[in-house]
Amino acid sequence: RLPCACQVSQTLLADLTMQPAVQIEHNRPVGMVITAYKMGTVLTDTINSLLYQQDIDLAALVLIVDGCPMTETTGRICQRYARALPDRFHYIWLENGGVSRARNIGVKWILDNFSEVEGIFLLDGDDLITERCVATSFDVLKNGRETSSGNSRAGWVVMDQIQFGHAANSLSYPTRFRSMRWLGSNLSPPSGLISREMFEAGVLWDEAM
Repeated sequence: RLPCACQVSQTLLADLTMQPAVQIEHNRPVGMVITAYKMGTVLTDTINSLLYQQDIDLAALVLIVDGCPMTETTGRICQRYARALPDRFHYIWLENGGVSRARNIGVKWILDNFSEVEGIFLLDGDDLITERCVATSFDVLKNGRETSSGNSRAGWVVMDQIQFGHAANSLSYPTRFRSMRWLGSNLSPPSGLISREMFEAGVLWDEAM
């Protein structure tokens, strides 16, 4: 039997608050943004999956609550993490204005407050990632990849997704990226690492959509 989300988060908070004062520097300074609306206790699993990331230098994780009507449950989650991790976990509670606006507010808050951050990882409040997802994405972002014309720098790294829990009770596996899909679909995976340079160049989410 799996423990409930609340039990998982209590164990995590105990581990995190007992970490040594001196942290190992991995030269991967990142900020993290989670957007949440009506997620309930599953939100703790999402927060945990980011706080358990390995081989990164976490400047801050900010949770943007987009007018969530579940004020009691979500509020308790926010307060519990903020008390346990006052230097790393922050939350902003907004009136509902859409996920694009919520992401933009989280990104701007990180950029304004943490000049050392080189990339921002964004995650929806019901997504989970593996423990080296952010570190691997950061390496791709900084090192680029070899092409026939030389090295190319990436500005945005998205990951393969396994989706479950749809109304059709279906499961879709990661597939090879095909650029033709982008011509007929508005594909914008919510989980990914985006470079600071892209945001400072003015690339943000369209709040009119």
